[in-house]
Amino acid sequence: MNRIQSEPMSVQDLINVLGLPGKSISSRLSELVKAGYVARVGDQKTTKYVITTLGIRWLSDTLTGKIRAD
Repeated sequence: MNRIQSEPMSVQDLINVLGLPGKSISSRLSELVKAGYVARVGDQKTTKYVITTLGIRWLSDTLTGKIRAD
């Protein structure tokens, strides 16, 4: 999570880190951007994504809830 917080990442970066198909990552990124959890940075040629403060809070709340449920 430190890497995701510290620097913007491209779709290819996320594919390499997560090992998921690019189409899946692109679809989820679109949803996360719309929800305000992730922001697009850069121009169309060099688009990267960064987690927002809202996204960090949502992720923390989600993980905390999951841990409590276990």
